Amino acid sequence: MKSNKHLSLEERIRIGILYQSKNSIQKIAKELSRSPSTISRELKRPNAGKMYGWYVGATTHRLVKEVWQRSHKRENRFLKQRNVQDFIEKYLKYGYSPAII
Repeated sequence: MKSNKHLSLEERIRIGILYQSKNSIQKIAKELSRSPSTISRELKRPNAGKMYGWYVGATTHRLVKEVWQRSHKRENRFLKQRNVQDFIEKYLKYGYSPAII
């Protein structure tokens, strides 16, 4: 079995092709050297890009990346506070570098 945590774009496309060719989940898993549970979860995922009921690997890959990026977006909560913004603006006007501030 592969030790990669995430499926690649090529693997997702291959899953779609093999699944549409009526291959079993076990056969797809064996061909991709993945666990059958990984293939099953991938085909059942809620944000899978499905077209006419068929799994579409490229669309799924794009949607998965978008969801991951949205959920891992880091925001600095201190920069949202008005007093911190005022402090930064004040010292930038005095010529201090952002690294010093």
